[in-house]
Amino acid sequence: MPKKEVHKSSWKAAQSHNKTKKQINIALTVLDILILILVVGEAVRRTQSIFKPISGPSRQDIWHGQSTLNLVLKNDQITLFSYDPNENTVKLADIPADTYIETVHGFGLWQIRAIPELKQDLVSGDDLLRKSLADFLGLPINGYLEIGGSFRGKKASEIVQHLKQNPLSLVGNSDLRTNLTPVELTLLIKGIRGVRFDKIQSFDLSNLNLLDSIHLPDGTQAKTIEPAKIDGFISENFSDSRIIKEQVTIAVYNGTSRLGIAQKAARQISNMGGNVIITSNTNQTENSTVYGADNYTKRRLIQIFAPNCQKSQKCDILEDTTLNSRAQISVVLG
Repeated sequence: MPKKEVHKSSWKAAQSHNKTKKQINIALTVLDILILILVVGEAVRRTQSIFKPISGPSRQDIWHGQSTLNLVLKNDQITLFSYDPNENTVKLADIPADTYIETVHGFGLWQIRAIPELKQDLVSGDDLLRKSLADFLGLPINGYLEIGGSFRGKKASEIVQHLKQNPLSLVGNSDLRTNLTPVELTLLIKGIRGVRFDKIQSFDLSNLNLLDSIHLPDGTQAKTIEPAKIDGFISENFSDSRIIKEQVTIAVYNGTSRLGIAQKAARQISNMGGNVIITSNTNQTENSTVYGADNYTKRRLIQIFAPNCQKSQKCDILEDTTLNSRAQISVVLG
């Protein structure tokens, strides 16, 4: 074949390949849009609002798909689910359901699987579990996600893989319960679809030498996990990649009369990868605020500890002169 004809044939083949690639990309984009419409549409039909949680009370710490999202994933087991859109990873930690942990609101020690049944007027059982696990793990947890129906009996890793391949399986699932909004859920599903299979990591706390024995008041032995052991595991595997990269210095101040508030928040921030250099008390204040130059770390801390600041400029003005200026960001808990 003449040289010119060979070049012409190669050029045509390249053009055909590029055209096919563009058509595939367009088809995938259209598919994403259809999935978005269907998932949001179904959720809207059930909740009548895309900005209200599908189940549970309204939340102020709305997730916009740009920061790490931590959830309690409930099925036949209880799992810490973490999606990092910046690293494009999903990490899962299965927690033995018979593990005893200290619950918030003064309920005392309970098995994790029993906590959702401890309902009260001020907090739902699901929210009680979320807050108790956040305290126990030393990690902010945004919400919860429970998927029943055809998902019953599946492990957390299997649920994630299934959602990657069949995102529409949530549409019409009457056993879906979550305090995420339809928009948040749609962003999460769309994000999971883009996570490579080798970027999904699964842990089982019962196999990691983290469990310890304790004696209950009635003398029986039970399983629990020491905070020192869990902190090392959480900070190593569930930290926020962007907070670690920024490495800004952080001060945490207790602006309340309650003891230990600053230490508890500092533990969570440290487990997220934050560089906490000061933990102290300050003048009592009504509202929690975050001061400092604008960056990802500050926005993340506002989302967790002072969601009201997202609608106010108070977080940009350092009003309390008693605060130490050595830290680049100051978190004041009110």
